[in-house]
Amino acid sequence: MYKIFKKNGTKYILVNILLAIIFALLYYFSYNFLINNKEFCKKYNLGSLDDNLEEITIFDAFNLSFVTQTTIGYSSVINRKQNKTITQLNSNLLNSINHTHMLVMLLILAYFI
Repeated sequence: MYKIFKKNGTKYILVNILLAIIFALLYYFSYNFLINNKEFCKKYNLGSLDDNLEEITIFDAFNLSFVTQTTIGYSSVINRKQNKTITQLNSNLLNSINHTHMLVMLLILAYFI
C-alpha cells in the first residue's frame, strides 16, 4: 500500500484539496440559500433554519469542508456565532451534501488504494 501512495501521493493530495474547495463552495452557497429563501426551502422540504441564524462566511465553509475532508472531525461547526453544526441544523439539503462529501472521500480513498 505504501508504494501505491508513493507513486500517486501528489495526485491524491491535489484531488483531496480540489474536492475540499468544491464542497466548501457547496456548503457556503447552500447554507446561505437556506437562510435567504426560507419559504422556498420549506415548500420543497430542503430544511428550515432558525430565524436567528446568520449567513456564514466563506471561511466558515472552508473550515467545515477541510475538517471533514481530512477526517479530523466530522460535521464541524458551520456557524461559529451560534455554535451550530450541520447535524444540529436539521436541513435535508445540508445533510445530503455532508453525506455526499463523506461518500466521495471514501470513493477517492478506494480509487487510490
